[in-house]
Parts: sequence; C-alpha cells; structure tokens
Amino acid sequence: KDLSALCNIILNKVEEFDAEQLFHIPVLEQYPDMEKKYLEKVETPMDFRTIRNNCVENYQVIGDLQEDLILVFRNCCSFNKVNSPYWKYAVEIWENLNQIFVNALVEMGIDLPRRFKAF
Repeated sequence: KDLSALCNIILNKVEEFDAEQLFHIPVLEQYPDMEKKYLEKVETPMDFRTIRNNCVENYQVIGDLQEDLILVFRNCCSFNKVNSPYWKYAVEIWENLNQIFVNALVEMGIDLPRRFKAF
C-alpha cells in the first residue's frame, strides 16, 4: 500500500478531530505577532499543512508521520500553560492519535502491528 495515501487518510482524520482548526496552518501564520515569544519555547514549529505539503513525500515509515503529529501537540503543550484550554485541546487530540492510526490501517486493509489493537 502507498505510504503517502495512508498518511493523507490519517491526516484527514486528525484534521476532523481539530474542529477548531488550531493546527491546520502554521501558528506563526495565524499569530504573526507571537513569533518571538513562540520561538523562544518551540524549537521546531509543525502543523498539518506543513506535514501534508512538505513532509509526507519524504516519510519512510508511518512512524515518521506519528512523530510529526506528536510534535504538533507537544509544541502546543510546551507553549501553553498546563490545563489551559489550548493545552487540554491538544492533549485530547493527542490521546486519540493511536485510535486514528488503527482506524486508518483497518480501513485500508493493512495488517495491524502487534502493538496495536483494533477496538
């Protein structure tokens, strides 16, 4: 199966979870006035559009996508205060990542790695 196609299916599912569209485009594009403050706390900004347009074609394994998606949510949690609305929102989507990956693999008829369980 085509890794890029799988990545795009997973990205579509993750984007659906992000109903507020906080992670769809770069933070600094949404909030350019925050650049200095943001880059003091976030070393590698990441968002869904950047993943889709710049990263997917270079992925070697599905774990590469998982790492970049986790980076999106980790950045949000690093920048925002613990238990703030943004922090909670990022964690909520982050906690659903595993199931999103499982659902996409099942949908594409790909055997699940042993560490995954379909629910």
